[in-house]
Amino acid sequence: MTATAALSGVRNAVAGRQRDDLRYLASSIELEEPTRLKSLGGVTYAVSGLVAAFLLWASVANIHAVTRTSGEVAPSGSLRIVQHQVGGVIREILVQEGQLVDEGETLVLLQGDGVVEDLQQAREKQLALRAREERLRAFLDDREPDFSQLKSAQLGYVEEQRNTFLSMQAAINEERKVLEQQRSQKYQAYSALKEQLSTVERNREITQKIYDSRKELVKEGYYPRVQFLETERNLNELIGAELQLKRDIELAQTALAEYDQRLELQGAKSRDEAYVALDSITAELAQNREVVEKLENRLRSLAVTSPVRGLVKSMSVNSVGGVVGPGQVIAEVVPLDEELIVEIKISPKDIGNIQAGRAVDVKFSAYDYSQFGSIRGTLDYVSATTFSGPGGERFYRGKVKLDKNYVGDDPDHNIIIPGMTVMADIILGDRTLLAHLLSPAQKIAGGAFKE
Repeated sequence: MTATAALSGVRNAVAGRQRDDLRYLASSIELEEPTRLKSLGGVTYAVSGLVAAFLLWASVANIHAVTRTSGEVAPSGSLRIVQHQVGGVIREILVQEGQLVDEGETLVLLQGDGVVEDLQQAREKQLALRAREERLRAFLDDREPDFSQLKSAQLGYVEEQRNTFLSMQAAINEERKVLEQQRSQKYQAYSALKEQLSTVERNREITQKIYDSRKELVKEGYYPRVQFLETERNLNELIGAELQLKRDIELAQTALAEYDQRLELQGAKSRDEAYVALDSITAELAQNREVVEKLENRLRSLAVTSPVRGLVKSMSVNSVGGVVGPGQVIAEVVPLDEELIVEIKISPKDIGNIQAGRAVDVKFSAYDYSQFGSIRGTLDYVSATTFSGPGGERFYRGKVKLDKNYVGDDPDHNIIIPGMTVMADIILGDRTLLAHLLSPAQKIAGGAFKE
C-alpha cells in the first residue's frame, strides 16, 4: 500500500511538470506567431514582385524565332576536272588527296623523252642568232652593238659577235685608208699636171706673140727665115704639150672621180652582204622561235597543273611509271576562290515559315562557336519539292550564301573550305520571350479535348 501510494505520487508530479511545460510552450508560440507571419508575408510580396517584373520584361523582350538545320559547305561552281590531252608515262606525283593547291601548281609530272635537251639546244641557237642579228643591225645602223638583252650566261656568243663586228669595222677602215691614200696620190698628180699646163700656156702665149711679130718681119725681109722657122717649131711644140697636158688632166680628173665614187660607195659591198645575212637570220630566227614555242608547250604539257586554287578531292593516278591515256581524268579539284555556299536540309514541318531571303546564322563545327562566333548569311534558294535522304527521311534542299569566307576577325585565318559541316539557324522573325514560354501551353490548349 505504501509502495502504490509512492508510485502514484511520482506520476502526479510528472504530469504536473508536463502541464507546466505545455503552458510555457503555448505562451512562447503566442509570442512568436505575429513575427513569423509578418516575415512570411514580406517574402511572398518580394517573390510576387519579382515574378511580375519578370513577366513584364518577358512581355517586351524580343528574341529571334529560328529553325535549326544542318548542312555542309560546298563551292558554288562545279568541280574542276584535270585531264591530259596527249597522255604519257608518269614521272612524279607531287600532291595527294585533300591537299590545298594554288592555281597553276603542278600536280603530276610526265616523262619528256629528251624534250628538255631539245629545248635547251633550241634556246641556245636562239641566243646565237639574236647575237648575230644585233651585230648586223649595229653594223648597218653605224653604231655599237648592244648585247645587254642577252643572258650573261651566254658570254661566248656575245664575245664572238663583238669580235666579228670589230673585225668588220677594222677591215672597212683599212680599205678606206688605202683608198684615201690612192686618191691623195692621184690628186697630187692632177695638181702637178695643172701646174705644168699653166706653165705651158704662159710659154705658149709668149711664143705666140714672138711668132706673130717675127712673121711680119719675115714678110718684109727684115728677119731671117731660118730663125723664124725655129720659132714656129717651138710654138707648135708648146701647143702640142698644152693639148697633151689637157688630155692628161682629163684622165686625172676621171681617176679622181672614180676614187671619190669608190670612197662614197666604200663598204657598200659589206653592207649588201650584211643585208642579205640579216634577212637570212631573221627568217631563221622566226623558224627557230616556232620550234622553241612548240618545245615549251610540250614541256609545259608534261606538267599537269591545277586550273584553280582549291583542294584536291581525288587522284585517279597513284603510281610512278603508270600510263596516262589521252583525255584521261587525272584529278578533281574543288575550287576555293569561287563563292562558297552552305547546302542545308530543311524539315518539311518547318518549310511553311521559310522563304528565300531569310537571314541565317551559321555555326561551323570546325571552329569553336564560343571563341570565333558565327557567320551571317542569306537563304538564297529553297527547292520546290522534297528529296529523300539515305534513311528515307524527306527534306527540302536550301542554299545559304555566306557574307564572308572566314570565321572570326582575321581574313587570313580560320578559312572556310568545302566539306565543313555546319549548324544553320534560319531566322524566322522576332517574338517576345513571354510568347515563347507560353507556346507549349498554347499547343496543349489547342490540342485539348480532341480525339
